[in-house]
Amino acid sequence: MAAVLRNVELGLKETGSPVTVPNHPQARLMFYLDCMCSVLSMDNSSPSLNALRDFRNYTRLSYSQVDELLVLCILLSPDVLLNKCIFLNEEMCRNSCNKFFELSAVSNQMLVTDSVLIGGQQRRVQKIMTFKEAFLRMDYIEPMDYYSQRLRRIASSARLEAERRPQRRAINSSPDPSNSGRASCCIVL
Repeated sequence: MAAVLRNVELGLKETGSPVTVPNHPQARLMFYLDCMCSVLSMDNSSPSLNALRDFRNYTRLSYSQVDELLVLCILLSPDVLLNKCIFLNEEMCRNSCNKFFELSAVSNQMLVTDSVLIGGQQRRVQKIMTFKEAFLRMDYIEPMDYYSQRLRRIASSARLEAERRPQRRAINSSPDPSNSGRASCCIVL
């Protein structure tokens, strides 16, 4: 379901508060993820997701957690969410790079959808985020560019894994009759 809202200035309610994000690509992506999780009502989804959103403590992430962060940022990329629950609207941001608004009080002819399909899961949209181009550049584009080689490695690994899947087969080693009572093993290739 979608709702078209035209110039509904009355009752506009901002949510959220100003934050300071460390100037590091990893912290910036964590902030981006935090914003998208907020918009998609993914608050307190899991301890591992919360760790990926804790941009103030960006140095605590392990190498594999940074990979998870990058994959989630691709799944929640702006091109997937743009004009559904995030909107480029510099006027509504005023002196901030981004602002959050309760879904019931949106303005300026935006088409708002009540849910978004992300990675095969339906996510409810309860608020929207408006942003300036600077937000997109600083908190998504530049950090993703910084990790471009790592993203290529992740994509390559995913491709190899996908190519191997159809070829997987189970090889059962049956117990040796002389070793009766020992369990057989199953190796998946």
